[in-house]
Amino acid sequence: MARDQNSNLLKDEYLFLQHCYEENDRSALWIKCISIVVFSALMIATAEWPGPYLPLVAATVSGLFWLTEAIWKTFQSRLEERIIAIENYFQANGGELPPLQIYSTWLRQRGGVVALLQEYAKSAIRPTIVVPYLLLIILSMAAFYIAR
Repeated sequence: MARDQNSNLLKDEYLFLQHCYEENDRSALWIKCISIVVFSALMIATAEWPGPYLPLVAATVSGLFWLTEAIWKTFQSRLEERIIAIENYFQANGGELPPLQIYSTWLRQRGGVVALLQEYAKSAIRPTIVVPYLLLIILSMAAFYIAR
């Protein structure tokens, strides 16, 4: 494959991957927003129907949203390696990097079940992910103890 054709394909791949990466960020923000709306609705319902159960539901639901975002961000992080490889290609002014390798790169990164669970855990403890959900869980638990 000619170098110009390779570079053009890599440029197109880069733009596509960058778009996907940004879309994943937007989706992660929606996950956060929905979790806050659900949490708020459960806390309002707790005021209407006092008791310890709705705060426990709120804490559980917040934990599930946390897990969902961690999985989502792990999926997003798989795009990073390929984006960085393409950026390095252009920084080095060429070299050897075959274009159109999104899924091959993704599959090389995946690993087995244990490695995948470790990736989820690493994503879950990133500050931008953990802080909002931890706050919701703490508030839920505080409401639970107050309601008891």
